[in-house]
This record gives sequence, structure tokens and C-alpha cells, in this order.
Amino acid sequence: MLFASAACGQNDSLPKASGEPLRHFYVNGAVSVVITPWTDGRRRLILFNLYGDTTFTFEEIKAQLRAELIFAGNGAVKTMVLNTQEGNKADPPRVKITFDGTNGPVVRAEEDPEGRDRRKSVSFWDKKTREWRAQEVISCMPVPEK
Repeated sequence: MLFASAACGQNDSLPKASGEPLRHFYVNGAVSVVITPWTDGRRRLILFNLYGDTTFTFEEIKAQLRAELIFAGNGAVKTMVLNTQEGNKADPPRVKITFDGTNGPVVRAEEDPEGRDRRKSVSFWDKKTREWRAQEVISCMPVPEK
């Protein structure tokens, strides 16, 4: 896990004892992110809003799926970049998730760094169902000429 932490955010980057979770805080002292210790090659990233409600969770898998968090100045996650470790690819596909100012997911974009497919798959977070919804393309008919 790589933390690109803003200067005004607080980061408890070294847990006090082995097996304790890593915490990152908002500038007001509320917990922004909790990262659980590795267990059987997996750990969870749990994001919270200012009220302590869970807004997003993600499971990181050693040697297969890694996450990089980029923090905003208030201590919230600005961006999460997910890298898959697919075989021997030099530059595997990436997923970039953008968050609002209180760790609410907003947009998920899948990128193909090899350039085979120039289109990016974009999804938007549905707050009611707590699921990603694919971007819909609406084709319009041209206005008929008179």
C-alpha cells in the first residue's frame, strides 16, 4: 500500500503492535480509512465518512490486486488506483476510482495502458443500491429538416 498523504492529513502509518490496523484521519480527527492487517494474503481497506459510516470497502490481495490511495488535503481519499498483477504484463490494466470530499465513491474508470482499446469503461456509483452502474450512451435522432 502506498500512501501519498497530504500535509494536513494525519496518518498512523506505523501500528503500535503487530496485527493492529493502520488508520488515516480527517483533519478534524475522525477516522477516514482503516486498513486491516494481512491475513492469508488479504486485507481490507474500509473508508468512512465524517459521521463514521462506512462508505466503501475494498479487499486487497497480495501479488494479484494492489491499491494505491491518494489523499486530499482534508484527509479524505481523493483517488484509489487499483493495479492487477496479470501474468508477466509489463503494464497491467488499471482501475481508477474517484471519491468525493467525504470518501463517497463517485466514478470508476478502467484503463488499458497497452492502448489496445482506447475507450475507457466508466461506471458511476449508485448511492441507493451501493453498486456501480455503467455509463449509458444515449443516441439521439437528428432533428428532421422542414
